[in-house]
Parts: sequence; structure tokens; C-alpha cells
Amino acid sequence: MKKGQVETLNWLIEILKEILPLILVVAIVVGLLAIVWRGEMQPPEKDFKKILEATDHLLERFEDGKLYSSQEITVPLDSEKPFQIAFYPGGGPVMPPACKGRTCVCMYFMTNGKKETCKTIETSKQCQQCGEDLCSGPYNTFTVEKGDAVTVSVDCTNSGSRISYNKA
Repeated sequence: MKKGQVETLNWLIEILKEILPLILVVAIVVGLLAIVWRGEMQPPEKDFKKILEATDHLLERFEDGKLYSSQEITVPLDSEKPFQIAFYPGGGPVMPPACKGRTCVCMYFMTNGKKETCKTIETSKQCQQCGEDLCSGPYNTFTVEKGDAVTVSVDCTNSGSRISYNKA
């Protein structure tokens, strides 16, 4: 190799020695910031999200006209912490303020006190197709733990119609 090539190679090696640690530090800082800002969901919230997704799936089938009878989805839970599920039919007397008088499902779990997460269930189209009972199903609350499952069911039959949540 010529003297100029050797000098260029040495120069590149020196730059890499200086840049690689800087790139590594930046990558670590960005990763840590992403974790903090993202607000990592706690395991009970992840399980609650799965329950809501099952509810949405069943109600979307009503909208698509594919569900006119009883159907259910069982959702396995992974959370190490126990939490409570509560279903509030629209207009019920014991609804939390987050429901704003509409049909909703809530979860409660303990982390430095009681934490409440509620999701309003949009059922207006489904109620028109199945009858108002779907929106006013039975109030229900239960506690689930690791290894439990929750059954989400929607029933739209001549014997009655309702949406319900039960410990499987």
C-alpha cells in the first residue's frame, strides 16, 4: 500500500473509534426516552385492551350483518395482578362519570390506590338491529386473576338480546 492509502485508512479507523461510542450512547438514550414517553401499558391494561378488542370484533359483526344469534369470544388473561371488570348498561344508576350515561365496560386495578379505566361501547347501530336490550344488558362485575379468562358474549335471539362479560 502507498503511504497516502495507509494514512487514509488510519484516519478512518480513528474516526470510527470516536464515532461508534457516540452512536452507541445516542441509541441508548433514544431507547430509554422511548420507554419513558410511551407510557408502557401495565399488564392489566393489556388484558383489558384484549377484552375490548373482542367486544369490538363481535359488534363489528353486527354492523356487517354477519351476527344475528348468540356468539362469544373467550379472552385468556396474562396479568400477574388481579383486577376487576365491570359492565355498566346505558343509563344505569351506578355508572362512573367516565361512562357519561352510555353503555361502557370498566376495569379497576390497584397501583398506589384505585385506578379506573373505562371505555364507552358504541352500540347504537347494533341496538337498532337487535333491539334496545343489547344496550341495557345486565350490570355485572367480577375479579379476575392470572390464568383466568373472560368470556365476551353478544346475544341477539328471539329469547332476548344482550351483551355480557363473565369470568370463564
